[in-house]
Amino acid sequence: MLQFLLTQLETMESRMLSTIDGRMHQLQKSIEERLGIIEKKTKRVLRRLRKDSICPENDAGTVVNEETSTVRTMDQLELMESRIISTLDERISQLERNIDHKIQNAVEIIQQNTKRIFRTFRKYSIEEQNGISRLSNKVRNALVSGEQRLARLQQVDEIKRECSDVKYRLETLSGQLVNLTSTSAAHASLILGRMDKLAMRSGVYAFRSRYNHSLWVYRDSTNNHGFGSGWIVIQRRYAGRIDFNRSWAEYCNGFGNVNGEHWLGLRNVHEILKTGRHDLLFVFEYRSGMVDYAHYDNFVIGDVTEQYVLKSLGKHSGNLVFRQAEGTKFSTYDKESGLSCPKALHRGWWLKSCTEKYV
Repeated sequence: MLQFLLTQLETMESRMLSTIDGRMHQLQKSIEERLGIIEKKTKRVLRRLRKDSICPENDAGTVVNEETSTVRTMDQLELMESRIISTLDERISQLERNIDHKIQNAVEIIQQNTKRIFRTFRKYSIEEQNGISRLSNKVRNALVSGEQRLARLQQVDEIKRECSDVKYRLETLSGQLVNLTSTSAAHASLILGRMDKLAMRSGVYAFRSRYNHSLWVYRDSTNNHGFGSGWIVIQRRYAGRIDFNRSWAEYCNGFGNVNGEHWLGLRNVHEILKTGRHDLLFVFEYRSGMVDYAHYDNFVIGDVTEQYVLKSLGKHSGNLVFRQAEGTKFSTYDKESGLSCPKALHRGWWLKSCTEKYV
């Protein structure tokens, strides 16, 4: 940009100087032409004078008149020459003044143009510097963005490779799974058969609720008096070797041996009942062979904060009835529900009065 402005300035100066030179050349040419004309006229006059001096004289009066005329002519020529020279001097002076004035104007114009050019250059220089700074920032940001994109592309490539490895592993596992499925079908059938047979046997089994509560329970699979198989035994008494007059903590946690006489525990019973709807079956077998029973189809109790209240028994069938116990809390000798029956009966149960039957 600076080089362009300097070139324009030099061109302007060259044109002005050329114009001044041209006008001076024209003036010089005009002066030379006028001087040439004067010189020619002077030469003509001199020739005439020379001719007049050579010609014979007729009489003295004529010669005097002619000399007088010649003198007047010479005076006129000298006066004309003086005027011409004065006029030329004035014109030359005027021309010099005009040339000086034009040169001064040209110098001032050149100075003004130079200042304007430098102001323009300074403006453009500042704008170019700002533009370069903005461009530099854009380039820097573009480089940073490019590096970030490159890093992302590298991450994408890494993810693609990992996905390819996972896909290969999944295909391998899928093939192994197909083989395992085909080869284990017989084993599965065999296991199911054995489980069915196992379910038909009474004994101790592991129980796990949906809340990861695990415990061992005794399952009665003898189709007890026609009520089906798979009953979880929560209380079992037959020999009287276990003392059921226990504390509240023992009735909560359970006591005895699940293979023999035992109480499964209120906390465990509550966890079992939370897995779904359950029936409740009471069976009393006498030495004479007589059997009494009571069957309810919706057994529900509360949690420990409610003192395991008996909330529901459901529909009843059988020759024994415990319906009056509904709505009562479980009682022990050290945690009663307003009655002193557990101390008198030497056991814990859902008791509404001390005269009702209990298991």
